[in-house]
Amino acid sequence: MNLRIEGQKLRFRLSKKELELLTTGKTLEQKTHLPGSSSALQISIVMISIPTPLSFHYQKNHMTLSVDNETLMTLWASLPNRSGISTTQETGESTSPLELSLDIDIFTQKRKRAQNES
Repeated sequence: MNLRIEGQKLRFRLSKKELELLTTGKTLEQKTHLPGSSSALQISIVMISIPTPLSFHYQKNHMTLSVDNETLMTLWASLPNRSGISTTQETGESTSPLELSLDIDIFTQKRKRAQNES
C-alpha cells in the first residue's frame, strides 16, 4: 500500500496482490511508527457497502479508506486499466473538498514479470 498526500488530495495505490486480498473481504492495514510518538499511525482500507465509491475517516492516528463493494469489484473485473476509483468528500470545514483516489499499480506487476522472464 502506498499513500500519497498532496494538499487536499489523498491517493492510495495498491498492488494487484493487495487488491486481491481486499476483494476477498480482508482489511488491508499498515502501521508507521513516527519519532516522538508512543503510538503508530495506522492506515486501513476496507471493502464495505457504502453509497459513494470511496469514503475517508480519520480519528486518533487511524486513517480508514472505505471502498464500496460494487465499485471495487467493477475495478477488479476491468484490470488491467489505469482509471482507478476517485471521488471527492466534503470536509465540513471551510477548506476545499478532499479528493480521494484509489489506483492499482499494474505497471510494477508488469516490470516484475518482465524481470523474472529475463
